[in-house]
Amino acid sequence: MDINRRKLLTLMAVAPTLLKQAFAEASATLDDRNPIATYGQSVFYDIYRKKKKIGQHTVQFTKTDSDLRVNIESKITVTVLKVPVFRFNYQSNETWVDGRLQRVKAATDNNGKKHQVSAKRTGDDMLLTDKKGETTTAKVAYSSNHWNSNVVTADKMFNTLTGEANDITFKNVGVETITMSNDAKTEIEASHYQLVGKVETDVWYDNAGRWVKLRFKGEDGNFVEYRCKGFNA
Repeated sequence: MDINRRKLLTLMAVAPTLLKQAFAEASATLDDRNPIATYGQSVFYDIYRKKKKIGQHTVQFTKTDSDLRVNIESKITVTVLKVPVFRFNYQSNETWVDGRLQRVKAATDNNGKKHQVSAKRTGDDMLLTDKKGETTTAKVAYSSNHWNSNVVTADKMFNTLTGEANDITFKNVGVETITMSNDAKTEIEASHYQLVGKVETDVWYDNAGRWVKLRFKGEDGNFVEYRCKGFNA
């Protein structure tokens, strides 16, 4: 075998790995000034636990001049023998100006336990109010609402469940083939990230920087998954 042929075979062998690496590096690129161009005005996710659908998650975008409003809502109901034993309702509103997060408000009803948290920009800092009503300041640029894939470059995130600023690290696991949650069971390539820190979550973004899947362990030890139903962009 001559040296040129040997080089060609070597390149053919490593090409899939190089392509996947390039895909992973390019996946977290979303225009947070106008995500509607990538997502459409709304995107829906089915929520699963133990392979059973238990709820739906919705993200809606509204653009006015330099302002961007993002409304997020989750509704979960777990039943045993058709009797509801657990309910979780979540609502959050974000305001962005020129690609910079300005305000976040979130309200949670966790099986009857209700609380609210918020964050409001004051210069380079955010004024955080937790579920106890206590306030702190921190430099955070993203919330835990997951739609903005640029969060994978951050080292801190506003937790919309607790009102805290959590230290975070995203580990790029690589590109995987995942199944979208729609009737056609569409399969797509997506970059898999592990969120390491006080909050531990697995999240997937496609090559346009769109959030397509989420997985975390619930309070009962079972995994909960959010799977995207598709895009309208």
